[in-house]
Amino acid sequence: MLRKNKYQEQRQKISRFQALKSIFSSFVLTTTAIVIAVIVIPKSPVAKIDDVKAFTNAIAYSVTITDSDNAIIEGSLQLVLENQFDEYNQSANLGVNTGIFDSLDPNTEYTLKIMADKGFGLEVLDKLKIETMEVSGGAITGINLLTPDTEYLLDYQINYYISDPFSEYQSLQISYGYRYSDEYDFDNFQTIALMNGDTSITIPQLFNNNIEVLLRLEAITYDLNTITLDEISYFTPYQFYGEAYIDQVTNNSVSLSIWSETEEDINPSFELVLMESYYEVARKTYTPPITSSSFGQPFQMEADLILFERLKADTDYSIRVLVTYINPYNKNQETKELSVLEFTTSKDYSYDLSIEDLGDSYRITIVLDDPEDFYDLAYYRIYRLDDSYDYVVEYNTYQWNYVNDTKSVTFVVNKQVFEFRINIGISNSQSYNYYIVLDKIEE
Repeated sequence: MLRKNKYQEQRQKISRFQALKSIFSSFVLTTTAIVIAVIVIPKSPVAKIDDVKAFTNAIAYSVTITDSDNAIIEGSLQLVLENQFDEYNQSANLGVNTGIFDSLDPNTEYTLKIMADKGFGLEVLDKLKIETMEVSGGAITGINLLTPDTEYLLDYQINYYISDPFSEYQSLQISYGYRYSDEYDFDNFQTIALMNGDTSITIPQLFNNNIEVLLRLEAITYDLNTITLDEISYFTPYQFYGEAYIDQVTNNSVSLSIWSETEEDINPSFELVLMESYYEVARKTYTPPITSSSFGQPFQMEADLILFERLKADTDYSIRVLVTYINPYNKNQETKELSVLEFTTSKDYSYDLSIEDLGDSYRITIVLDDPEDFYDLAYYRIYRLDDSYDYVVEYNTYQWNYVNDTKSVTFVVNKQVFEFRINIGISNSQSYNYYIVLDKIEE
């Protein structure tokens, strides 16, 4: 009987332990699930109704929308105007949106909403109530790019709406000016007269250079006062500035450098795709080292070399350079092709190199087997070694001495009184990209 009681006590302890274990396991799993859910939820987009103007039977708007985490499902962004009986929809884009809802009922209250789908159905990002009424005024209702965004000069169609029920305006005009990103004031203002009955004009030949344009819709009254009916600014399409260039091509390798835009919060990164004909050979990623100057402005101090090796001799290749960055105007991540670099590796070669230490100098002899005489120069380059930067202090080239099918050269290089490095190599006189460092001497 005693053994049976002890057995039952042990069973009860085990049952209590298993129950507690189950509770704690459920708690841990639940907590973990909550943490994961918090991590994967993207940042909400930012939408703002900047301005709304109501007229007798129309409502004009200007809204700004950004989406830094790409949370909005593509194509779902829209503007909705509704009242108790009617609903009107217009599509929207990231950035600045201007437009108008017309053919509305007079003296009626409407609600304007910015809506988007982030994966859980349409959500309201911002909203505002406004009532139509008979009033004088006007609004800029559309800014449409007419030329490809890669052109050097851009043309824009500007749409506008005028309400003049009391015949107050003698004439109408649009004035516009612009400024660059490093300028404070808008400048270079011009004025275009508006014709009666028209609803749009064209602003021609704006520089496609990341400028901000200020538009003013103006009315001149019969007593010659100029009234600003509406004012809005917009940016030309953001142009990322960067350059990729080939530094060196050999018979089995290529190296290149990238200089990139350094404005704050752009966060550029590059993908380099090496192609032989239509086939991908290799792929590399690169993020430029951006630092801040003493004035707080970011800049790229130097360009790192990006190297592709194990290439085939005498072969045509190309490198697609793709850049991904944050568009500073709409906070959206964008990717574009920066450039395509084409090159041909040199033919194979062989050489013998001897370096003789003469005490205060070196005697260098190179014998090169280069059947097509592609590398038509020998050279040396002396660098002064510095803690922050190695710079060239001396450079010389030499012609070859030809004997039958071989070519050779001998030259003397003086030693330096400071720390130095001597690069000894061969190069092609017609293209600075084709050179090979055969050896280095460092003291």
